[in-house]
Amino acid sequence: MLYKLMIFLHILGVILFFGNLMIAFFLMMRIHKQTSIQVVIHNLKLVNTADKWLTTISVILILLSGVAASLMANIPIFGTGWILWSLIAFGVSGLLFVVRVLPLQVRMEKKAEEILSQESIPDDQLYRDLKSWKVWAGLASITAFLAIILMVFKPPI
Repeated sequence: MLYKLMIFLHILGVILFFGNLMIAFFLMMRIHKQTSIQVVIHNLKLVNTADKWLTTISVILILLSGVAASLMANIPIFGTGWILWSLIAFGVSGLLFVVRVLPLQVRMEKKAEEILSQESIPDDQLYRDLKSWKVWAGLASITAFLAIILMVFKPPI
């Protein structure tokens, strides 16, 4: 029963993680089409707040429940290829997020607030950062999705 609870929590963490990811992509894609800097700021604040809470909680849930389930089932975490490579892919995703994606989000929010306070027109830097965000967030998402593929299909690697 406890093992099944860990699997449930693991799947719930993945659902929260990817749900938040999809909402973030939706909100960020809407920024480019906005003429209202207030809406841009609102969307960036939503994405950053959701990442602070949902991404953090879901990552903790995924890792703790996954490790607990592996230990309960006597599956060696580092001796089982699909688990090891899933962890590596998830780690790369997290690294890209922390080093590239999150700083871009914070910088865009600050830039948008600066534009609002100066009552100026959004400049190219905000949109260059958004374009860069799309690339880095896309790479972080692909590596996280790779982890799911490995976990579901469990290839003999």
